[in-house]
Amino acid sequence: MNQPKPDHAEHDSRDIWSAVCTAVRAAREKAGVAAEHIAGISFDATCSLVVRDRQGGQLSVSTTGEKRWDTIVWLDHRAIAEADECTASGHEVLNYIGGVMSPEMATPKLMWLKRNLP
Repeated sequence: MNQPKPDHAEHDSRDIWSAVCTAVRAAREKAGVAAEHIAGISFDATCSLVVRDRQGGQLSVSTTGEKRWDTIVWLDHRAIAEADECTASGHEVLNYIGGVMSPEMATPKLMWLKRNLP
């Protein structure tokens, strides 16, 4: 994990995908289940935001500009002001998310990126 500033927490999505693949293979092997007997796999995840270009290449979310840091993870709170702005708007969508926008959600993160790394 990269933390170039306070409240910033970034990952390389390729590292995340590699870890997921390793964990799934290990779980399947430990369970002794043949791959052809698996109909589906489901994952639950927190609100992390992976940013890619139109060709699927990595785009940096980091103030360092390093392309490998293409994921803002859930514990990143760089978008506190944007989350507060969303909450203050009183928009009806807030009724579906507990009345408060968290900086861990995608909308404030996207707002922060647009304002700070256009």
